[in-house]
Amino acid sequence: MIDEHKRANEQYFRKVLSLVAENGVYTYPHIAEAYTVRGGVFYGTKNGVKRMREVTPKGFHKHIKLKGKKND
Repeated sequence: MIDEHKRANEQYFRKVLSLVAENGVYTYPHIAEAYTVRGGVFYGTKNGVKRMREVTPKGFHKHIKLKGKKND
């Protein structure tokens, strides 16, 4: 995926973060994954985190974390 597309995806996911309520759920239909949104972070499964990171720039990855981690 080219950088321009990744930046566009970042803008989209930032908008999603601003619209989903705290502890709300965002479902990424294309990959059939659901993420819980808390504190401006998407918390997802191992596969969900991997897939979202593949389509976003590295600078956005701090907003994507594995559900169930100690700081989660």
